Amino acid sequence: MEEQNRRKRLRLENFDYSQNGIYYITICTRDRVPCFGRVEYGDGSVKTDPYVRLTELGKIAEDEIANLPQHYSGNVTVLYSVVMPDHIHILLELINVFVGAGLDPPAKCPTIPQIIGSYKSGTTRRCNQRSNGSFAWQRGYYERVVRDDAEYCALAQYIEENPRNWDNDKQQ
Repeated sequence: MEEQNRRKRLRLENFDYSQNGIYYITICTRDRVPCFGRVEYGDGSVKTDPYVRLTELGKIAEDEIANLPQHYSGNVTVLYSVVMPDHIHILLELINVFVGAGLDPPAKCPTIPQIIGSYKSGTTRRCNQRSNGSFAWQRGYYERVVRDDAEYCALAQYIEENPRNWDNDKQQ
């Protein structure tokens, strides 16, 4: 295979993406199409902190994030998230839990690729029902294993402030 046709390896080699931990995820829409909403700065009479006014597709993306813990029986907790016009950020925690009490074996914790694959397919299915099949995610996603409290705090702040930084981000 030619070098230019090889896909970049996205995951850490030999890393168990089902192990307990906190993970930072970014997923973009295909071609960065801003189908999830627009950043607004108030109603004209009062200037507020920027926020994302979600479209119907943006509400679906947000709803699917909120439903992640229910899909994985307590193994997944969404700590922070934001739906931006053309991408999402999620800070989530994986926790291996025991099914029942006593001698029951531990539940198999889902992997990050399984969670993101399920999220993307569920969101795509619902969005395409509303958009006549025109919605698509970018291939792959960005993920980072959060290594310490300082990094966790910085990423949580980044997610919370993402609408405020929209004008700077879209100019890059």
